[in-house]
Amino acid sequence: MNDSLHLSWTDIDGYVSDIAASIRASGFVPDFLIGIATGGLIPLAYLSKKLGVRDVATVSARSYEGTAQNELRISNVPDIDLHGRSVLLVDEIADSGKTLRAVVELFSERGASALKTATLAVRYDKCTFRPDFFALECDRWVEFPWDASPGSVHTEASTR
Repeated sequence: MNDSLHLSWTDIDGYVSDIAASIRASGFVPDFLIGIATGGLIPLAYLSKKLGVRDVATVSARSYEGTAQNELRISNVPDIDLHGRSVLLVDEIADSGKTLRAVVELFSERGASALKTATLAVRYDKCTFRPDFFALECDRWVEFPWDASPGSVHTEASTR
């Protein structure tokens, strides 16, 4: 039995649309989007299009090897001046929340006038740092379509 939640590309498109609608409804208007690589790259691209924000950057943060979480490593931090700008940090999931918290702390020091976070999913059973915007709450490992083995096809129905 597989305890993972498999998301489809249709799920991703719908969840990003939901997040974009929530961001607009909140009144938050990001000047800059920063994606947390590598999982946040696809949600970053989708949100950039849906929100009409073309100023984007990425930062690398890695703590997982397979499904095991190890020490967090942050690298490739963009050298950008964020003073007076509103920033949205984007990742695919807030699992424990450690990565999101560390990246928020890193960019908080860059002088952004407002800094918010968005993830597709959040683990409600173990996340200690919840994103400002998200579309899905779950209590198990999430498999995103971009994490699938090459040539594999998800046959499960959409979660939406």
